[in-house]
Amino acid sequence: MTFHDLAQDLSASAPHTLKGVQTLVGLSSLRNLSFLGNHWQVEQLYHLFAHCTPGLVGINFYACNPAFTPVPTQPTAQRPQIRSLGFHHALGIPDILVDPLCPLDLSTITEVHCARSMGPALEILLFQARLTIKSLHFGGNELLNLSIFPTLKYIKCDDMGPTFICLVAGLRVTNVVDRIHLVLFGGDIRLNLREFKASVLTIKMPQLPRVEVEVVTSVGAQGTGASEDSMSETLRVDLPTLHKRGLLCVHFN
Repeated sequence: MTFHDLAQDLSASAPHTLKGVQTLVGLSSLRNLSFLGNHWQVEQLYHLFAHCTPGLVGINFYACNPAFTPVPTQPTAQRPQIRSLGFHHALGIPDILVDPLCPLDLSTITEVHCARSMGPALEILLFQARLTIKSLHFGGNELLNLSIFPTLKYIKCDDMGPTFICLVAGLRVTNVVDRIHLVLFGGDIRLNLREFKASVLTIKMPQLPRVEVEVVTSVGAQGTGASEDSMSETLRVDLPTLHKRGLLCVHFN
């Protein structure tokens, strides 16, 4: 369920509008919720969080950056145990979630998607959840010490260059990563592969059975003259170790 800039309507409309949204987020069948837009206020988010169904497991925030001010809230009988969080150009949201008054239970987070949202509050949130996080998706230039996540199994990164190299360089030798998913946005992938080979093939990942490379040909690939077949061949030739061991999986979008 997605709410797109509904906060504008909530601020200027009758109380029954907020009550209607409150009813929707309380539906027992609801599992995932998304907030879009910059018009949400902290008190509105807290109010809706406090009325969410206990079965809610995932929340995503897109271009959502309210100015944080502490808001007094009434304790809820059963806070939703959130397992998945997504921050997409939502730099202001982590400040709200790490506030002790936030009516959400973040003690069992297993999955976080971060795109252009890294800041001190998100670092605190990730540190607090370090023992339960199993999946991390980095969509921008976020840098983080992955050695603090002992149960991390899945890494997805929308970059095959310096960001990815810095991320995996921080892994413990005893890491349990068993899947890496990299996204390439068209263009000349050879430049990315040189850096990739110098990192993933030298870092110890004892439980890694698969490296998945997703090539997004709809963005940036037009005019390069590179077909899907030629890009697949480039990946196979430039990553012979992964290809021969059957670890390399390539697909196109």
